[in-house]
Amino acid sequence: MFESLNVVKRIAMFHKHLLAASGGTAAKECIKSVVKQTDNLRSQVAKNACMTIQTIFSELPTKDLDPNVELVITALLKKSTDTNHFVSEQAEKALTMVCHACTDSKVFNCL
Repeated sequence: MFESLNVVKRIAMFHKHLLAASGGTAAKECIKSVVKQTDNLRSQVAKNACMTIQTIFSELPTKDLDPNVELVITALLKKSTDTNHFVSEQAEKALTMVCHACTDSKVFNCL
């Protein structure tokens, strides 16, 4: 699972058009799958999932990201309170990126 998250990061960085295709449906499904991995019991996988979310939200256009804000923010807020410091630190960084990448009104509605 760790390596597949790395593949998703590479796709987001170098092949954005694949995730932006089909009206953002591909991005939505990809983000759902990555968010599920934030709850993985292996802390390395959970941290990598947070890093992947951060990369996706830094690379894709806002219009593809806004429909997923609520799902992502909920998962990252949960992870940012984790007792494992290195996971919670990465979740906070990803949460900051999500807030910067999305429309302000969507973010405020989720909070």
